[in-house]
Amino acid sequence: MSRYSRTYDSDGRDSQSSGGRRSLGNVPPMMTGRSFSAPSTSAGNPPGDSTSDFETGVIEKVMGRYGFIACHERDLRIFFHMTQLVTDEIHGGVEHFKPGLEVEFKVENDSRSGKPVACQIRANPAGQRPAVERVSISERRYEGVVDCPAKQKQARRTRSFPQNSSRSSHEMGRLSYRDNGESFYVQFSLANVADKRFPPHQDDKVSFFIGVEKQTNRQEAFSVSVIEPASASVETSSRGIVRDLRDTYGFIERADTRTRIFFHFSELLGADPQVGDCVEFSIREQQDGRQCACKVSGLPEGSVRMEDVESAERVGTIEIGLDSTRKGEETQFGRIKCVINSREETLDFADREFDGNYTLSPGDRVYFHHSVGRGGQRKAVKVSLLDLAADCVREKGIIISLKEGSHFGFIRCCQRDDLRVFFHYNEWLENKTRPSTGDEVEFEFVESHAQNQRRAIRIKKLAAGSVEVIHEEFSHGVIQTAPRLNRSASKGSVTSVTFSDSREREMEPGLIRVSNTSDESTSSVNYFERDCVDTRTVPYPGDEVVFRLCENKCTGNLTAVKVSVIRAAEVQTEKGVVVALKSNFGFIETDDHREQLYFKIKGDEYKIMDEVSFVVSHRGGRTFAEDIAVLPPGSLDHEVTLGFTLEGTVTKPVNDESVEAYAGLVEVPTSVLETLVGSQTESCSTELKPYVDTFMAEATTVLEASCPLTIPFTTLSLSDIRATPQKSEQVVFSIAVRKSDSKTLHATLLSQKRSLMRGRIDSLKDGFGFISMDDSSHPDKESLFFHESEVVDEEGSEPQPLEVGDMVEFTVTYNQKRGKSQACNVHRLSDQRPDRLSRKMEAPTHQGPRVNVRRQPCKPDGTSGFSNILIDRTCGEYFEWPTEEESSSPPAVEEE
Repeated sequence: MSRYSRTYDSDGRDSQSSGGRRSLGNVPPMMTGRSFSAPSTSAGNPPGDSTSDFETGVIEKVMGRYGFIACHERDLRIFFHMTQLVTDEIHGGVEHFKPGLEVEFKVENDSRSGKPVACQIRANPAGQRPAVERVSISERRYEGVVDCPAKQKQARRTRSFPQNSSRSSHEMGRLSYRDNGESFYVQFSLANVADKRFPPHQDDKVSFFIGVEKQTNRQEAFSVSVIEPASASVETSSRGIVRDLRDTYGFIERADTRTRIFFHFSELLGADPQVGDCVEFSIREQQDGRQCACKVSGLPEGSVRMEDVESAERVGTIEIGLDSTRKGEETQFGRIKCVINSREETLDFADREFDGNYTLSPGDRVYFHHSVGRGGQRKAVKVSLLDLAADCVREKGIIISLKEGSHFGFIRCCQRDDLRVFFHYNEWLENKTRPSTGDEVEFEFVESHAQNQRRAIRIKKLAAGSVEVIHEEFSHGVIQTAPRLNRSASKGSVTSVTFSDSREREMEPGLIRVSNTSDESTSSVNYFERDCVDTRTVPYPGDEVVFRLCENKCTGNLTAVKVSVIRAAEVQTEKGVVVALKSNFGFIETDDHREQLYFKIKGDEYKIMDEVSFVVSHRGGRTFAEDIAVLPPGSLDHEVTLGFTLEGTVTKPVNDESVEAYAGLVEVPTSVLETLVGSQTESCSTELKPYVDTFMAEATTVLEASCPLTIPFTTLSLSDIRATPQKSEQVVFSIAVRKSDSKTLHATLLSQKRSLMRGRIDSLKDGFGFISMDDSSHPDKESLFFHESEVVDEEGSEPQPLEVGDMVEFTVTYNQKRGKSQACNVHRLSDQRPDRLSRKMEAPTHQGPRVNVRRQPCKPDGTSGFSNILIDRTCGEYFEWPTEEESSSPPAVEEE
C-alpha cells in the first residue's frame, strides 16, 4: 500500500512531528494504518493498561446466558456469553450488564463456529471511546463529482437506545472520480465532510482524501470539500421504454431521439422496472462526456409512443367496434373508416387507444389522431366518441336499482312491458355524473344468447319527465290481485342475469279495480310492489286503496303509483292439507287444489296429510301461508269419489315450471272412454248417481268431438305422495267430484303402472346409493340411483338398513331435472340366500387339486342320492369301501 503512507491523530494533525512533512489541515477523526498507537487510560482501567485492542459498543439485547453488542467502530452486531463478563468492584456485577450499557471488549473468533465473538467485556461507565482511531489516509487529494449525496439516516426503531456512532447516524453518499483513465466510485458520509455548514449536493465538484479503515478494510472519502457547485441549469427531461436490464444497470430507448441511454439502479425513484415499461427520466452528462439517465420513474402503460402522431384531430366512422364485456380479457382491435389525403382508408386501433370503457358500435362517429410508426405502420390513436350511429335503435327506461359495490344495476324498460334490463357502470356515457336510482335514461337493448342475458349499453341520461309523467290527482280502487312472480318467464328464450334474490326476477303486476261513477263501469290498473308507499305492508286482495296514475309516454299505458291502503279488508281464512315437510318449512295444498303455499315451521309439530287452516299473505311477489292451525280429521270432506277406475297417460307433471298452472294433466284415450260409457252404470249408489251421470254426459260430448279427455291431478290426488308420476307415464286413477260443483273434476287415488324390477345393491353413500340391474334389456344398463327416502319396508315389519349385496325389488321412474332414470319404492327381499349357501360360493382355502364332477351319483334303481351313509374324503386319499352291513351303496362325491 504505497499510496497510504501517512497517519494522523484525532485532531487531524500529523502524528509525526518532523519538520519536513506537510500537514493536511483540519481532517476528521481517523485511525492510523500503521502500528502506531497513542497510550490512553480509560475510567476504571489501571494505569498502563493499553486499550488499543479493545473496541467499544453498547449492549443491545440480553437473552438469558447470552446477548448481543452493537459495535461503535463498525456496523456489526456481535454475540457474547455471560462467562466473558468482567465483574469486580470497579466494573460491577452481572446484574449491571443490561441493554443500553456502554462496554468495551475484545473480538476473537469462536473456535467452533469461526464467527467473531466478544470477550473480556467490561463496563465503560463514562461512555468513553478510544482516544485514537487509526485510518490509512492517502497523501494525494482527489477530485470528483457527487453522484449521490449523503443523507441523515433515520433512527432504527428496533433499538431502545440512542445511536452513539457518528457515522452510523448518516446514510452513505457516493462520489465518482477518474484515475489513470479509469472511473472509480467511493462512499462518504456527512461525518467526513470538512465543512458541515455546506454539505455537497448532487453533481457538485468536490476534493477529498481516500482512507481505508483497519477494522472494516473499507474505503471511504475523508475531508470532502466542495470545489465548484453544480450548475443551476434545469435538467433535460425525457421519456422512453426500458429495453434491456442487467444486474445493476439497464438501457432505455428514448422516444425523442430513438437512441438508447444508460441508467444505474441507484437512480430509480420507485419500484424496479421491467423490460417494456414506460419511464420518465432526466438526462445528465457524465465526466467522460457521455449522457446517462437519472431520476428514473415509472409511467402508466401506453404513455410513451415510439411513433409520429399528427397533432391535427380527424373524424371517422367505426367499421369494427369494441365490446365492453370483453375488456380486460384480451386486447381488442377496432377499425375506423376515414378520408386521408383525399383517399378513403381504414385504420386499426387497439382498445387501449379508446378513452372510454363503453361499447363502440359500427356506424359511430369518432375523433382520432393519425399515427405513423418507425416501420411505416399506420394506425389510429387517441380515439374518442363524437356521435352515436344514426341507425341505432334507442329505447327509454328508468333506473330502478343499483349495486354500488359491484358497479351494476337494473333499468325498467318502458317499451317492453316494464322488463328489467341489466347494465354496468362502464356503459354510462355521462362522464361528469354517476347513475342514480330514478334517473330517466336512453339506451340500446342487446340480447346475448351466449351469456344468456339481456343488457343495456351506451346509456345516456334524459331530462326528468321524458319517460313518465305522474298525474297530480288521486284515484280510489280495490285490490283485485296481488303482484306475483312470473314462473313461465324463466323458461323464455333469453333471461335476465341470474340472481338468487327474488326481487331480481320478473314480476307479474297486480290489478286494482277502479269504478267509474259516471257510467258505472269498472276498469283495471296495473301496479307493482315497488309502487306502494310502504313496501313492508303490501295491500291484500279486497283492500281499498288510493293511488296516482302514471302515464308512460312511450306506450301511453297507465299504471298506479304511490299506492296506500285506506281500509283493509277482512282476513279470509282458507283450508288445505300439508303435503311436504322439510327441516324448518313445508308446503300446503289448498282445498280447491289451486296451488301449493310455502309456510315456515314455528315450533308447532305438523305431519304430512294434516288438515289445517291458514291465512294467505303476499310478499316479494310470492304467496305465503301464515297463522296455521291444525284441524280435526275430516274437516275437508267436501268431495265424493266415483266408483270406477280409468287408465291414462301423464301429459304434464305436477308443479311443472315450464307452465304457470300448478296441477298436472292426465289424458284418457277414447278407447277407455268408449268402454266406460258402454258399461253399466246402474250399479252405483243413489248418492253417486247424479255425479256419475254428469261425468258420463261430459265423456259422451268428448267422444262425439273425437278428442281425448284431460283430467287434472295434484299432489293430493296421489295414492302415495312420494311417488310423483312423470311425463308419459301410464297411470290408473279414479274420478273425484266436488259436492258444491259437480262439473269440477280431478283425479284421485292415482298410481303409476310400473313393472317391478329386481337388482342388487351395488354401493351405498350418505343418504343414497346405486343398484345394479339384473335385467340387461333395460335401456339404462348402468347402475340406477336411489335415495334413502325411497326405501320402503314390509307392512308390520321393522325397518332394516340396506347393505351392499342385498337383493331388492323396485320400480323405475324418470327424473326430469337430472334427465336420467332412478329407482323408487325400493324394497328389500326377505328370501335372501342363506349363509351356508353363501359360504359355498366362496373360494376354497386349501391348495389341493380340484375334481370336476362329470356325472352325479345314483342308486342301483336309478334314483339319485344315497340314503345310508356319506363318507367325507379329500382328493388324493385312499379309503376302504364299507361292508354290506354298513352300507349297500358307495359313498357320494361332494362338489367343491
